[in-house]
Amino acid sequence: MPTAEETGMIEDISGRIANAAIKELFVKYCREVLLFSEDISPELTPFEIRFNGPSGFRAVVSPYRELFRVSIGAAGACDIRVSAKGGLISALDMSLNHFLECIEREDS
Repeated sequence: MPTAEETGMIEDISGRIANAAIKELFVKYCREVLLFSEDISPELTPFEIRFNGPSGFRAVVSPYRELFRVSIGAAGACDIRVSAKGGLISALDMSLNHFLECIEREDS
């Protein structure tokens, strides 16, 4: 469960998104990523929120006016632009897959 500080961080940066439905998807994505593991830590920068975790897990989320972009992996190996629920599902699926691959690497 995200802490109050993490929730505040997410809410603060979500203010960049003008569309209320997209803002809700952004908040949902961020909260879900934090539920992957207690070892995932968010880092807020002026233009994005970065999620770093065990064994190289990395997801960078950049909010824009009408969408948000999720870059997954080292150096943004995969970018997804989210502007609807389908994009959210794809972003979460790919983020979870990346997280599980990182955990698997750690265990081998």
